[in-house]
Amino acid sequence: MVDALAAVNLAFHLAEMGNEDSIDPSIQNHLLNLIDSNGTINVTGHSWGQMSSIERVEFRIDGGEWRETTYSTELDEIGPLTPFSWHVILDPSKIGKGPHVIEVRAVSGDSISLPIIVTVHGIAETSSDFSVPPLVIVLVASVFAIWMASVVLVRLRSDGEIEDIISRLRGSRSVEFMPGGAIDAELLEEDVQK
Repeated sequence: MVDALAAVNLAFHLAEMGNEDSIDPSIQNHLLNLIDSNGTINVTGHSWGQMSSIERVEFRIDGGEWRETTYSTELDEIGPLTPFSWHVILDPSKIGKGPHVIEVRAVSGDSISLPIIVTVHGIAETSSDFSVPPLVIVLVASVFAIWMASVVLVRLRSDGEIEDIISRLRGSRSVEFMPGGAIDAELLEEDVQK
């Protein structure tokens, strides 16, 4: 390990784990790439055994349960001294907001490799469900209620009654409406001289 601080942090991490006796230096596990952008976390590495084959490569998030990584090739086809690539691909919205520690180890029998420890950043979960703001719901309900009231008004009232209601709303009464359906109007004759 080149970085002294990383070596000390790894030593503290191994002491916390308490299983230093199961670490086998002949099991190699190395980080090749870490991509934490574009809505995907992709941790890529490669592993191999110097004395025996690797059975599996596992990862865990924030000290949780161990899960198996995905592989570029079938592990059954790989023998000792043959490196193979593994991948941990995660959706940052599924792991929770903030920094998270991903630990990756190779396993062969009862022995494990030194772990790879990386920190990734989760984002707030975005809702895939379509949600409508309450103000829009109230606005649509109001428009629907006004439309229904106008439909009922047209069905139950005559044209004269509707015009009377509209003129009252405007504050003017151009035509005097009588409840019996008759309009009180007076015809005026104009003197037309030609």
